[in-house]
Amino acid sequence: MSVTVYSNGLNIRRAVFSGGTAGDHAVGASYGLEVGDVIEQVIAVELSGGLLVSSANLTAEFTSPVEVADQVSNTGGTDTTGMVLWLFFADQNPNG
Repeated sequence: MSVTVYSNGLNIRRAVFSGGTAGDHAVGASYGLEVGDVIEQVIAVELSGGLLVSSANLTAEFTSPVEVADQVSNTGGTDTTGMVLWLFFADQNPNG
């Protein structure tokens, strides 16, 4: 897990996981995504042979704040099957 602590006390964490059909996406428990955490950005990246094919900012499609621990949702959004998702979120309980 990666955590960046900004001067204003905001703790931004990063998670990387596989995309899938629009809807609920499991985020590994090791990333510490909890109910109430605020999604700051979601970037979908498509690679082929190790090279970047495309990327898209899908932040607006994802429900924020997080409603289920270790899970994000973009119900009705973009199908990201075969893509890698980069999630940046504000940890609302950095000591918990």
